[in-house]
Amino acid sequence: MKKIFTFTLSMCMFGWVALRAESFIKVTDVAALQDGNKVILGCAAAGKVSGGFQGNKESLVAVDATFADDTVKLEDPTYLTLKANGNHWNLFVGTKPIGHKSGYNKFDSKQETTTNFAIGISAGTATMVSQTPGSNSATVAFYYNTSNPRFGLYASGFAQGAAVALYVLDETSVPEIVPMAVDLDQEKANVRLGSTLTLSAVVTPEDAVDKSVTWGSTDTEIATVADGVVTPVALGTAKIWVKTNTADKTDTCVVRVLRTATTETATYNAVQKAEYMAAGDTVFFGTSKAGENYVMGQYVSGNNIKGVAANYGEERHSVEACLQYAYRVEREGDYYLFVDHDGNYLRTIGGDKLGSGQKDQYAQWALSSLNEDDATIVLTASNGLGIYNNHQSTNDMFRVYEGVGDGSNLAKIILYSSAAPTWTERVPEPWIKVDTAYLDWGQQEPDDDNMRWGDSRKLTVTVNDLPADAKVELVADTTFYCGWTEIKASRTTPAEITVYWQANQAGVYTGNLIISCPGVDTVTVGLHAEAIGQLGPVFSVSVDSITFELNEENDYIAEQQFFFSASHLKKSLYCKWEHTGRTLFQYEYQNKYVELMVGEERLYINSAVSMAPDSVYDNVKVSFTIVGQPDKGVYPTKLHFYSYKADSHTELAIDKTIPVVVYVDTNPDEAIDRIHTGETATKILRDGKLLIIRGNRIFDILGIQIR
Repeated sequence: MKKIFTFTLSMCMFGWVALRAESFIKVTDVAALQDGNKVILGCAAAGKVSGGFQGNKESLVAVDATFADDTVKLEDPTYLTLKANGNHWNLFVGTKPIGHKSGYNKFDSKQETTTNFAIGISAGTATMVSQTPGSNSATVAFYYNTSNPRFGLYASGFAQGAAVALYVLDETSVPEIVPMAVDLDQEKANVRLGSTLTLSAVVTPEDAVDKSVTWGSTDTEIATVADGVVTPVALGTAKIWVKTNTADKTDTCVVRVLRTATTETATYNAVQKAEYMAAGDTVFFGTSKAGENYVMGQYVSGNNIKGVAANYGEERHSVEACLQYAYRVEREGDYYLFVDHDGNYLRTIGGDKLGSGQKDQYAQWALSSLNEDDATIVLTASNGLGIYNNHQSTNDMFRVYEGVGDGSNLAKIILYSSAAPTWTERVPEPWIKVDTAYLDWGQQEPDDDNMRWGDSRKLTVTVNDLPADAKVELVADTTFYCGWTEIKASRTTPAEITVYWQANQAGVYTGNLIISCPGVDTVTVGLHAEAIGQLGPVFSVSVDSITFELNEENDYIAEQQFFFSASHLKKSLYCKWEHTGRTLFQYEYQNKYVELMVGEERLYINSAVSMAPDSVYDNVKVSFTIVGQPDKGVYPTKLHFYSYKADSHTELAIDKTIPVVVYVDTNPDEAIDRIHTGETATKILRDGKLLIIRGNRIFDILGIQIR
């Protein structure tokens, strides 16, 4: 008799899920149990039944349930399956056995041997007792853990446990399972005329009662299907569908019918010039490596396209290959697109892998170079990589690589076109051309910043048909020098050369730039420049004066620094620390309180350091460091930078003074410095006070005349 079934649909975050409501009856007669029975454990007092394994595999999940007399009804339950084992029973959750966990009154699902259980009736309730001994010699049985809701194996007398009963599935309550989905093993597939394609359909759930299906095609003029076997009829695309005969579930696969594989061959000529390749042509991609006789095939799978056998003509100027591996040329502005025998576009996959697919931005290729001597080209993708042939070992693969093939592992490719004429040998005519025969700078004044004369001019050099090993050389007058970008010898390539001119003194400068190469007429470019003006020493300093204020707020510690630069010195440059003020400060300044450094040299008062002529001094650091507490007062000194003119011992070319003043516990705006230079000073100590005597005048430490 066909069972009557009902089911409800519940919405979850993943879609609609069918829930089955099934009934379980309490076991009161062990003899009625059979191998394969589906059971659950139940604790009526707690309103809980067993579910699947806990995460730690040591117990079963406790699921809420409603008990009515000796029956419990569940939606979508997790079964325990009984397996007869002699006089005992084994338990499985799905396909995983319940095994005794060694050393504990617990179980897991990782044991190689399942645990044996004895099922008996006690007080009208079937109980399950483990027959597999553990470290605990007490009887181990299933209990419901009331303090930590779960079902597990515990020793008898478990304080926090409650007795459980065994419930067996009422088969009459199980609803008939209907298909929930049908899935094909492919979403898209290709099939060639003259062959077939087999699709597989999987109906879920696995225990659906009726899993029969019906097949069909949306366009039987393109492809037909019977029991999953697709037979192509004509070129085009059709959807193959499958539908369950119960519950009306469907799935589809887009099938593309491709051309019949052909063995017809044709002979194509090498593309010697760019204009030989146009939209509508068909081309082969051939390798430039002698002895590697294959052309690029069609993409099947993987990271590249495998080569197929081909026959090359003399000097590889032609190729005979199967037409199935020819590509049709399309154009989009300055870009080339290549379409294979099945209508797929040659493209990159993942940025650096060669394959095929739909027409998109990755199908664009730019013709980045064409060598008319050997027909090798580089087709560059949008990511800057080019197509090369990897002939390393036996790997006859075409792939996208960075850089130019070096002939050892990578070879550039040759395009062979249906429209290209027969190869014509060119007679090389090497030459070098320059866009001017004379560079004249005219009159140049020295630069205001560095007092040097100098400038640069650019000219363009073009070479053509030079031997592959040709070396273009540049020779210029020592006053003139040049820098340039590389000129490729094998092809017409313009390059810019920058010619520089510099001088240290006024005068007229002439010379020649000689551009030469073996076997080519030498090109001479005349050079002329005139330096006017007088070049003299250059000196700059970052400050005009230095002031220190020492007081209790800065703990009588101060540090300052500045920088100077000098160049084009005809004679030595001197830096002298000159005393201009008070004798007391002179003594204290030099020996106790102040360190003055010029570069790496220490400078003392009334002494100097020198810098050699014909040297460049750039940002030389001068630093003052004052530590301590001099007597109150105003202490003026100065740094004097000077250098004599080239032919003089008295006339200065550089004369720069940097005043240096130190104020101790006084305000520079209010301080009165009454100490006159040019007079002999004497220090005296009177009544504990330090005084200074100059002539017939007496000053205190602040420079105030007191008599």
